[in-house]
Amino acid sequence: MCESIITLDLLRHGETLAAGKFIGHTDTALSEQGYRQMGLALQNSSPYGQIISSPLQRCAGFAQDYGLQQGVDVTLKPELREYFFGDWEDCSTEEIWQHSPEALARFWENPADNPPPNGETLQAFQQRVEQCLLKIIHNSPAGQILILSHGGVIRLILAHFMAMPLSSLFRLQIDYASLSRIVIHQKDGNISASVSFINQRVMP
Repeated sequence: MCESIITLDLLRHGETLAAGKFIGHTDTALSEQGYRQMGLALQNSSPYGQIISSPLQRCAGFAQDYGLQQGVDVTLKPELREYFFGDWEDCSTEEIWQHSPEALARFWENPADNPPPNGETLQAFQQRVEQCLLKIIHNSPAGQILILSHGGVIRLILAHFMAMPLSSLFRLQIDYASLSRIVIHQKDGNISASVSFINQRVMP
């Protein structure tokens, strides 16, 4: 069986209109600056065979425009939405710290064991993202794929291929409109991967 090589580019959305807030499933739009940031990040990219996006507008809006420019259909995947922060959705760090400083500190220290009140467990988040990721890989021909998603999702995908524990996710810095790349090799049903770069940014 021939080896198949997929280049997977992971683009985080740009700056939003709710900067500084926990906006996991909150459907906040990009700022004008955030939209420009994403365009700059892809200005020198090679053509993509597939474009896949979170359905939240801070990803999907730009993805649809970019796909139209490139002549590539965009597939929206609900599983690629950001982590759900439960009662902390649409709240700033300062607001949460005022009424739940210990819970917030525990979350930052070890999110795997200390989810937000009524929030998604990190294990459930990992399961939905990894299941979606593996389906994408197994169902895709060789070539370049662009995934537009969120900081948490991109951290999870990188951690999956780097064999990092969930407790270490926040050690990966994933800035607005940053690009990370994974090269995936498939042969005889086996998958191996190498991370080419993480958190590459083009400053406006």
